[in-house]
Amino acid sequence: NVTQKEMLDMIDQNTKFYNKAVSNDEFGEVFRGWLFNQFMSSSKDNTTELIQSGRSKTVEFKERLLPDTESDALSKQKVAQHISAFANTAGGHLIIGVTKDGEVKGLSRDFNSISEGQNGFKQQLESSLSEHIGETFAKQKTEVQFSSSDGHSVCIINVEPSDEPIQFSGEDLYIRDDDKTRQLSSKDSEEY
Repeated sequence: NVTQKEMLDMIDQNTKFYNKAVSNDEFGEVFRGWLFNQFMSSSKDNTTELIQSGRSKTVEFKERLLPDTESDALSKQKVAQHISAFANTAGGHLIIGVTKDGEVKGLSRDFNSISEGQNGFKQQLESSLSEHIGETFAKQKTEVQFSSSDGHSVCIINVEPSDEPIQFSGEDLYIRDDDKTRQLSSKDSEEY
């Protein structure tokens, strides 16, 4: 248990630290650089850990967002299906740029196929999510981040669980079943 005196001592130390960071430009600059590096390395470590943990009820991989061939034509829709499934289950993380087997391929093929690179990729992703699962949910309950793993850029979509069922394209209901996304039957959808 932390005593009141220990709490006051911690507050006093933090106040002194803050005042030094604000009043001493050199110290402040070094601290901000260190803090940024800590943030970046923890983000990278977290991405690597998610990938290494493999596909599960809360983690899915998708190699690409944008179609490369006719067989990939539904790629954006499949991403939105995974997102709605995470929302309807326990939340989760969809990582784009990684094969189903966990091999990091990166996003260079997607970035090269659109004129605006990462920004264009993010716009297409957000547009697809808004179209298929609703703009409100997409903006409030998903977070799109870019990180790197094994020297490749990947996109991580963090999805919060929803209190209400999230339908794909206003009709179908998807859930996560272990490491798979599956569509519920009409009967199961009604009961859900």
